[in-house]
Amino acid sequence: MVRDTIPTLGYSQPSYECVDVLPFSPMSEKRQGKRGVRERSAPAKKLSRVLVHNISALLSIRYPNRNYENTSEQQKAFAKDAGVSWSTIQRYLDPEQGKTLDVLADIAVALEVKAHLLLDPHFAATVHKEVTSASKGVESERADAEELQPHSN
Repeated sequence: MVRDTIPTLGYSQPSYECVDVLPFSPMSEKRQGKRGVRERSAPAKKLSRVLVHNISALLSIRYPNRNYENTSEQQKAFAKDAGVSWSTIQRYLDPEQGKTLDVLADIAVALEVKAHLLLDPHFAATVHKEVTSASKGVESERADAEELQPHSN
């Protein structure tokens, strides 16, 4: 039995004839599902961008760059805490890639936030304000403490 058609993905099925080299056709760039090629909708793309923005903002707060040699090390530490692979974190930080709710829940736990907040378009700005005001509060407390210390000459 010999196949007359060329497969759309991967290697062709073996035939009963002796073949030296298995023919290969490259995988297509778009995934072909049961209903054909499916483009992502505009709302899905927007939601993905919001998610990436919020995760990136929290990642830089919870895992400051100064603690890691490079971005890869930062992402690997985050992936370990989230209980997912580094490639999964890279996929979640790419707005063009698909995401699943199960992994989103793991990421939320590692970032110590509720999962639905990662989908809020205004969440990153809120977190940034809170962190900024908290750091200003710590600086003013230090200044007040220094003023109360007796000066020695």
